[in-house]
Amino acid sequence: MKGKEKKVEEEIGNPTLVFTSAYEGDQQQSLNGSNDIGFAQTATLRRANGMETPAAEAYDFWQEVSDESRQIVPSSTNYRPKKSSRAWVVDGPFRPPYNDEDGNVINAADRITFVDNPGFSTSTRMSAGYFLVDYTVRFRWKVRKKQGGRFTKAEPYWESDEMVHRVTSAFDAENPEEAVVVNHQAAGNRTWNVQLPN
Repeated sequence: MKGKEKKVEEEIGNPTLVFTSAYEGDQQQSLNGSNDIGFAQTATLRRANGMETPAAEAYDFWQEVSDESRQIVPSSTNYRPKKSSRAWVVDGPFRPPYNDEDGNVINAADRITFVDNPGFSTSTRMSAGYFLVDYTVRFRWKVRKKQGGRFTKAEPYWESDEMVHRVTSAFDAENPEEAVVVNHQAAGNRTWNVQLPN
């Protein structure tokens, strides 16, 4: 009887990364309102054409985020905004191993999609007493051929350009109850041809 033929490992080709985004929130906010101010975005890594290896077994793909904001909070003195910022970090569930139980990650054979809602919406909306003066959030993605073992951010990897969402709103301390326009700028859409490092 003939022995089992050894399976030839498939060559892992360069994937494509597709990013889409839009503002999803209120057009106005007020200090005593309950305001939704946020964005909807997806980042989809599609395996190379002709490949059979599932995307999650071929690539390590992760999302990183940094942000800064100024907001008026209930403890603000004379409506002085409180600043906060966060340096680049790996963004929550958007990394291997791809946990798709909560709907934030779609792990299909030919692609991995990160579904994200950055900002102050859903469970983190701006409640009464809070007012978002400005908010900038930046995203980038990193990709490499799948490495065994525990996930690390170690090089080498391919890195995308940064995609940036911005919100500004002019609070009027003379008329603190007034509803004010939310100026928003989503990062837009982008497609990259990923060049995997050797």
